[in-house]
Order: sequence, then structure tokens, then C-alpha cells
Amino acid sequence: MMFRKIFILILFCFVATPVVRAQSAYEAYSDSLQALYRQEFPERLSNMADELARYSEWRKRHTMPTIADVVTVERVKVVDQKRKDARKAYADGALDAELLEQAGNILRTMPDRALLYVSWPDLYTACLALQEGMERGEVVKAGIRRDVVVVSHEFFQGGQYTDEMLAALGVDRQLIADELDAIRFAGADGADRVTFVNAYELSYRLYALLKVAKRSNRTFYSDYNGVFNIQANELVSCFYNEGLVIRYSETPYDNISVMKHNALEAYRLQFLLSPDAQPDHEPAEGQQEMENMCATMFRGLLPYMKDEGDDEAFAACVEYLRALLDYRLHHWAPDFREQYRRDAEAEIRKLQSSPSTSSPE
Repeated sequence: MMFRKIFILILFCFVATPVVRAQSAYEAYSDSLQALYRQEFPERLSNMADELARYSEWRKRHTMPTIADVVTVERVKVVDQKRKDARKAYADGALDAELLEQAGNILRTMPDRALLYVSWPDLYTACLALQEGMERGEVVKAGIRRDVVVVSHEFFQGGQYTDEMLAALGVDRQLIADELDAIRFAGADGADRVTFVNAYELSYRLYALLKVAKRSNRTFYSDYNGVFNIQANELVSCFYNEGLVIRYSETPYDNISVMKHNALEAYRLQFLLSPDAQPDHEPAEGQQEMENMCATMFRGLLPYMKDEGDDEAFAACVEYLRALLDYRLHHWAPDFREQYRRDAEAEIRKLQSSPSTSSPE
């Protein structure tokens, strides 16, 4: 699953950069990659019109549960328990150090009072652990970025966790009643949703989260997996890659400058330059996604750094990209990894031999 996502990850890297410049050669791969993906995995690109029609007929035959039902709150609330579990996971050494570093990178670069959707359970737990503050032995670290609301996949189950998160945001559950209904419908036909969520359901997840973000006056961010395969065409042009997360913005902005700042100044990524102490260790799914995002981020920045004439930044991106391919990304299929390496090296050589397009000072 992760290997397949690498192709689509490239498509999303610069899906909305209208204020920067025309597509680079790297970005121009998107059309052919998208065509390939549609040919290989047509079942993952469900027809929205057909899905909506099916949903309409299904809803006529089914009585929806009352959204306004009061959910009994346990003595230990769901969210409180999750935070408690996150602190324990850190204390027990169950959270990978690199995953914690990447979770910190995400949280530290969030704008004030952002709403962050995290789809991977291990990355979600790491974010909570950092927000809660961590203890291990005599080492005690204060919590960071408690102003950022981090939401997990369980938000879409419509239970107690959903109610608690909405209450914390000051939002009435009725606001997303239709979206929760549609999500429930998407899995009601008995299809296997364990390893894949169809594009129809995914779109309604985003509708729900965006409604909540807007009503609570928060900027919406998601990890890449959270917006994977989105089919809501009116939303696609509003997603901007800032490095390790995707931001929703209806106002165009220079996300490339934000990504450059994050990659080379804000993120703490020096650990990527060191050989992995456990080369045979399979990283957790959240860490795999972070490694994928880093590879796409540094490779994607190369043509921009070249155009700007920033040789130091270009060299740093090359160093990070090569280190990722040498020391990490073990979850990639070997053939794909080597092909990616060859393509990246060819692109680096081409950019190095081409003149900069930046204006001389």
C-alpha cells in the first residue's frame, strides 16, 4: 500500500502553486503518473455521481440514527484516556525516537490554533505524547503546542470521541450530520474498507473536517494519507504541501517558500543524515509516511533552489535526499527504490549542468 502511494504522493507535492511559476520538469510527471494510476487501480477512483445516486437510494430505505442523541460520558473521558495512553507509551519506550522528532516537526510549524488531522495511529499517539509532556526516568519534558487540536481517524465513527472533540471546539454535532451519514453509508454495503477507503468516503471525511475547521476558525492541516485519493474536484486546488503536512487554503499563497523554510530551517532533520542504527528495522506506518514526505519534499525543492540560484540550499536538498535513499526508505520495494535513485541522480545532474534562471543582482 505504501509503495503504491509513492506515485500519488508526487502528484500532491505541488498540486496548488499558482503564485510561484510554471511547472518544473519534475512536476510535469504528474499527468503520466496519474494516467498510469488510473489504469492500474481503476477501482480506487470511484465515480462520484454513481456513488451519490446509490447513497440517495440507500438513504430512502434506511432510517438514520438521531445525531443529537446525548452520549454518556465515562468517568475517564475518551480523549483523556488517549492522552494518558500516549504518556505511558513514551514512558515505556514504545514510541520511535524518529517518529517523535517528526511529530515535533509538524507541531512546531503549525500556525496558532490549527486543526490537524492525523490518520496514522502511531503518529497520532506521538503528537499527543509531545503535547502532554513526557517523562522517562528522571527526564521530564514540558508539553508543546497544546493550542493545536489533533484529531484521529476515530473522529469519523460518530461516537463519544467525536462528541468530545466537537465539544472542545465549540461545534454542534448537527453541523456534520450529513457527512457522518454518508461515511456510514460508504461502508454499509459490506465492502472491505480495512486496507482502503474509497474516494467517496474520503471526500466526505474532508467535508466534515473542513466544516469543523471553518466553524471553529482554525486552519486545517492533514497528513498526506488523510487526503490520499481525494475525488472532490472543487477541493483539489485548495491543498498545498508544506513539507510534512498538507494545508487547506482557499486563498493562493507561496507554499514553496514555506516548504523551503520548513525543510532547511524549521524542521529538525539532522538525524536523517546519520546511518540508521537498525537498518533492518521496519518503521511504523506513520514514520514510513514521514520518510516518504521528506523524500518528496527534498526532491521537489531541487528545481526551485536551482532557479533561485541558491547553491547552498540545493546542495543541502541533495544531501538529504541521498541520505534518505542510503539510510532509510527500507519499506520501499528494492526495484522501485533503485529506479527512484537513478531518476533522482539523473535529475540532479541535469539541474547541476543547467544555468540558473534567477536574475543577477
